[in-house]
Amino acid sequence: MDQQLRAGPADYNRVLCDLLALEGQYHWCVALEDFTDDFYAVTCPHCSVEVTVAVGDYGCYSAVRDWDLGDIDRRALRPASAEELADPGRWMHATAVRDGQLQLAEGIRHLFGRVECPRCASAFSFAEAYTIASRPGSGPSTDWPSGTIRAVSTAPTGWDPSTSTSRGPGYSMRPLGTSSA
Repeated sequence: MDQQLRAGPADYNRVLCDLLALEGQYHWCVALEDFTDDFYAVTCPHCSVEVTVAVGDYGCYSAVRDWDLGDIDRRALRPASAEELADPGRWMHATAVRDGQLQLAEGIRHLFGRVECPRCASAFSFAEAYTIASRPGSGPSTDWPSGTIRAVSTAPTGWDPSTSTSRGPGYSMRPLGTSSA
């Protein structure tokens, strides 16, 4: 598979994720995107506020997400330097740089860097929070430990995006449990 990566396939991220999965790093496959417009939600381990983390063309920052106001009180992420990276981040970054995947490499530096909480101004490791949340037994059916990450829903609570017309045929914005008739 490493030879496939060196060849620069169109599905580079998928092949990289396959290698990570072979090494038992399944949770990084979920987080590893193209970093053009990626958002994550992390709970601050110090004050428990939900912090949105953005990595992409719109910036690399942490913020508090407000449905009406958007991302407020933005704080710049503190990406890890290549020398500071620990495995698996070090391997992921070195592989992406070797293969000329520079946007991916930069995104990895941000995922393995520090996040500042907009509410209490404490800094914490995104990678640690993500790894803790991804351990077996972590999830919606268990108590979330401090500093965990969850997928960010871009739809308001109670809305079913599978029926929304604002995104194309077969879609309509309506509260869950209501009839479309």
